[in-house]
Amino acid sequence: MAVAYTVPGPVRSIRSFDRRAGWTFIHAGSELALLGADLDPLGSWRLPAGVVGLADADPITDTVVFDDGSGIVLQRHGKTRWRREHAQWGLEQGGGTWLSSGHAWAVVPSDNGVRCELLRMNIHTGVVTGTAPMGSIPSGIELVSGAEGWLGIGIGDDRAARAWFLRSDATSIDLREAPWRNRVLTDVHVSGKYVLTAPQGGTGPLEVFSWPDFEPVWTVAAPSLPDSAWLESAVFVGDDLVAAFDPGDGDIGECVRIPPNRSMARVGGESWPAPGGTGFWIEYDGQQLIRR
Repeated sequence: MAVAYTVPGPVRSIRSFDRRAGWTFIHAGSELALLGADLDPLGSWRLPAGVVGLADADPITDTVVFDDGSGIVLQRHGKTRWRREHAQWGLEQGGGTWLSSGHAWAVVPSDNGVRCELLRMNIHTGVVTGTAPMGSIPSGIELVSGAEGWLGIGIGDDRAARAWFLRSDATSIDLREAPWRNRVLTDVHVSGKYVLTAPQGGTGPLEVFSWPDFEPVWTVAAPSLPDSAWLESAVFVGDDLVAAFDPGDGDIGECVRIPPNRSMARVGGESWPAPGGTGFWIEYDGQQLIRR
């Protein structure tokens, strides 16, 4: 029997919190929520108006971190503990914040307003403990959990989609750039051995690369319909891929499951997949999340 969660507003991000447990973070509207394997709310945090990009929370310590547009804010038990200012984001620009390995992290504009950078901050004081450049100013970022302390950071604008992989538990900032410029990082296999990407703008195949060598492993072309294109979301479910495509001719798109070396099979209508557990994915139809 399918279980569902009604989304409280426009979705900014759906990402895995603990893949093996099947726990998922959703940032929608002015709320950040942690959902269990049956999409039951395990925790939620209200965010103020004006939050830019992605927010994050630690349910154990009841800590939430977000970007208010000109500064990074950390709150605990609903009270602001510190705020660190940065250059103002422009219109249709945005980064994100997260908590990992005892640090607060953020992608923010550099002082010249042309590039962006990664900040690592002391979680108790907000003092910056490390920085790293990350290219041109993005319109948004997405986080994809990896294995053994690695976190994928997808960054995109209307010209390029790139990705970096961060070893967040390293003593100094250990940041590795992926060798692509027009692909969207969508998922990391639970084993940590493979990364999944979709073509930016839909033109091109899904591609799986090995980690950490980024060698091509598996390519899947969009269905052979006129102007058909993959949506910029796809996930691993076991060793299969689940992805959605736009048929490009006015018909309703489909969500499909693609086993290795076998034909793709339709598994849903006009919807798109998001990370779930190791054996299920979450389907989003614009109003609800549904476990599949």
